[in-house]
Amino acid sequence: MLLDTNAISAWAEQDAGFLEILRSDRPWYLPAIALGEYRFGVVSSTRRAALEQWLAEVEAACVVLAPDAGTARHYAAIRDTLRRANTPIRRVGW
Repeated sequence: MLLDTNAISAWAEQDAGFLEILRSDRPWYLPAIALGEYRFGVVSSTRRAALEQWLAEVEAACVVLAPDAGTARHYAAIRDTLRRANTPIRRVGW
């Protein structure tokens, strides 16, 4: 399962719908960019210490994906396909 920033937020908030689909029988992948975005939000949180500890546990439980040139090519192709279809990237409800 590939996690994005919204998924990390739902996990942190113990969103029941999200937790139902967060299956432990398959690996969790966490893009470094999503991790960085979430860490940026944690820095200014009033719950910083607790969230940093929780996020360290999440990070340890996931395979962190580093972006590379291949990632950039895939991103460009996906974004171009979506642009041509006039279909924005949007959050899928859980």
